[in-house]
Amino acid sequence: MKKKICVIGAGVIGISTARLLQETLPSCDVTIIAEKFSPHTTGDVSAGVWKPHALGDTPVELQSKWSGNTFEHLLKLCMGSEASLAGIQLLSGYLLFQDYTEDPSWSNQMLRFCHMTPRELAQFPGYRHGWFIITIKVECRRYLPWMLNKFKSMGGAVLQRKIHSFEEISADYDIIVNCSGLGSYELAKDKTMQPIRGQVIRNGLCCFGWHP
Repeated sequence: MKKKICVIGAGVIGISTARLLQETLPSCDVTIIAEKFSPHTTGDVSAGVWKPHALGDTPVELQSKWSGNTFEHLLKLCMGSEASLAGIQLLSGYLLFQDYTEDPSWSNQMLRFCHMTPRELAQFPGYRHGWFIITIKVECRRYLPWMLNKFKSMGGAVLQRKIHSFEEISADYDIIVNCSGLGSYELAKDKTMQPIRGQVIRNGLCCFGWHP
């Protein structure tokens, strides 16, 4: 009898987790349960630029492994025939600093990473150091429905439903994977969860553009 796995949450983490479970455990049935799906998730109004940050006390070797695996996965998609449908593309730009900053541990994982020349820095008064990078950008309003379609085409099940407690579905599944994000504040009684506001690009600064 097949094992049944439930993933709670249909954001980037939830659908990515469900897809990975499909690939690594093909003998199991995987179901995604979520109150909302794209285009009505928080992820639909965000974009992801590959650049590790807020790493806390995570050991450097794990940072390198996880971030490197993610970059190579996204790069493969970016170079594939469905890159446009998935909303994945290369992105180049400058990262500016007012003082000298040591190269990060992930600098050798990008397609290109180099220090800005004096001529380049002269275009940005007030900054004395910077890097030029080529990385990957993911547009989630395309990526989420593309991934969900892949999940369903591989036999994955989808159920739209608000889960108030794990006990509601514990009898129906052998394994429950919680990817509910901020929903964990109530679902998992995790009172450390709190929303944050992020900013990806300020167009007025003109800090992103293809390198000559």
